[in-house]
Amino acid sequence: MTGQRPIQAQGAAETEFVLDLSRVSREDIPRVGVKAANLGELLRAGFPVPEGCVVTTSAFGRFAAFSEDSETCS
Repeated sequence: MTGQRPIQAQGAAETEFVLDLSRVSREDIPRVGVKAANLGELLRAGFPVPEGCVVTTSAFGRFAAFSEDSETCS
């Protein structure tokens, strides 16, 4: 993990890998998936949704590619 910043607590700066749910919307579906985008829309509309963050599809893709080249995670 050299050269990468650690994931920080909520309220910290976002990265290309993790986004705050309150900042995602349906326009972000390709980056975060449908469920996370819908949660973001519900938050924006004022519904009671717990605060949280989402791992982007890009981050998951990089993890999956790394995992294919490595032994099984446990």
